[in-house]
Amino acid sequence: MNTMRPKSHLLLLVALLLAACEGGPRVRMAPGYEATPTPIQSRTNVMGTPAPTSVPPTPTVPPLTMDNKFYSLPSLSLSFYPPLRWTLDYEDDSYAKFISPDKTAWMEAAVEPSGYELSPEDYQTYVDNMVASLYAGVKEYRQLRREDSGGKTIVSSSFLKGNQKWYSMDVFYQRSQALYTLSFQAYETVWETYKNTFQEIAENVTTQTAYIKPEQTYKFRKTHQSPSGVFEITVPLGWSLTRDEESVDGGIIETIASPDKEASAEIITLNAQALLAQKDIGQISIGLMKERYGADLSIIADEVLEDGRVRTDWENSKTGTSGYTFFWLNGSELNIFTLNYTDKHPETYQDVINGIGNSFVFLKE
Repeated sequence: MNTMRPKSHLLLLVALLLAACEGGPRVRMAPGYEATPTPIQSRTNVMGTPAPTSVPPTPTVPPLTMDNKFYSLPSLSLSFYPPLRWTLDYEDDSYAKFISPDKTAWMEAAVEPSGYELSPEDYQTYVDNMVASLYAGVKEYRQLRREDSGGKTIVSSSFLKGNQKWYSMDVFYQRSQALYTLSFQAYETVWETYKNTFQEIAENVTTQTAYIKPEQTYKFRKTHQSPSGVFEITVPLGWSLTRDEESVDGGIIETIASPDKEASAEIITLNAQALLAQKDIGQISIGLMKERYGADLSIIADEVLEDGRVRTDWENSKTGTSGYTFFWLNGSELNIFTLNYTDKHPETYQDVINGIGNSFVFLKE
């Protein structure tokens, strides 16, 4: 059956969300779809808050209504009724963004697989990580309300973009291995008028997990710069970031970890001037690797790369962990960059980890 499909616009993705319509047919349902029980009555990276724009006062706010036709992502993995007369700003296979005519509000819709169904605790960790990533660049962020129920989480927030106050509602769903996000944001003058319709849109989504593509696992990414600004990588929005300035004397450890902690990227930045008087770079790096990943760690292969980094592939059969580590000197600063995953779900994490490693870019000598 047919579904309304506005034209796509080209936009750079790095890591996450129509026009006036009259009646029309719904999309074809595929095996594996789940529809919400409520019938229709009458959410440098793609995802995240954009740079602030000038929003004029809105003395009279017209009511917001849903379109009466389903919009489906090109992948058909997510369908919903968008706001009537809103413009489709961008879409790709698993993401779409709609903007109101006066640009005082917008919504995003996105889906990405996690490789397998996360436990309830790990799913909540994913939600926490997504919220932290989506609002990392705003000021005065406040979480106003959070509701968790049966694989669905709604987070309501307020924040400043520039000096403008905005409100948001982020709705997260887990359906098997699929992670869905609807994100609604609006300027304070229109929020009260729009929020009930946003809620209604979120209650009438249709998810179709049969169309989820494994190669898009943790697709939505953000740029992360190393502590000393020597390099940057792109990492999943739904992964956590922790910073440790105590475990290594004179050093910083940053760990970017999957929600289930089965895979991670770790950056160690260390002033090694005193250590280099007694040991070479390899001895220092291997010693730290064994402290971090176990004394039983075995080196499988090593290679000196053209950019000056040394790559070491390793495994620890006792912990079931495999990975590879790059280390190099920048003056007296030792940089150690490790990517690793456990043997519980290697088919999920191997490509994701390699993607993070391949995104590595030097920023300065």
